[in-house]
Amino acid sequence: MPRDEWRLTIGRDGGSRINYAALPQTATSALGTFRFPEVHSQLKARVRLSCSGDVQGTVDFVEDAIAEESTPWCITDERYAAALFEVAWGRVEQPVDAVGREHVEQLRSMWGQRRAPKPRS
Repeated sequence: MPRDEWRLTIGRDGGSRINYAALPQTATSALGTFRFPEVHSQLKARVRLSCSGDVQGTVDFVEDAIAEESTPWCITDERYAAALFEVAWGRVEQPVDAVGREHVEQLRSMWGQRRAPKPRS
């Protein structure tokens, strides 16, 4: 993954995983966080498969995804990308172990620092 890229992986069960760049930490949201068919169809209109330039994050669809859609979809719409990530963050499950909780809080802090709107020129 690129140095400054957030990744949201959404499963057919509606659960998701949030990762940042190559860090090993993962924040996992509860099953049913997303309605997979709805998100899948909404994203088709807002993403591109070529990840370069002004990408705000990527979304992966897993578990029986259609083969040509199994590569990451790159979101260039910052507000939409942030909204998807916020939904996932709102349902993040707290790990039972202290190290896992620390990792999730580190990711949450990093997300909070990056999501401030960038000034437009």
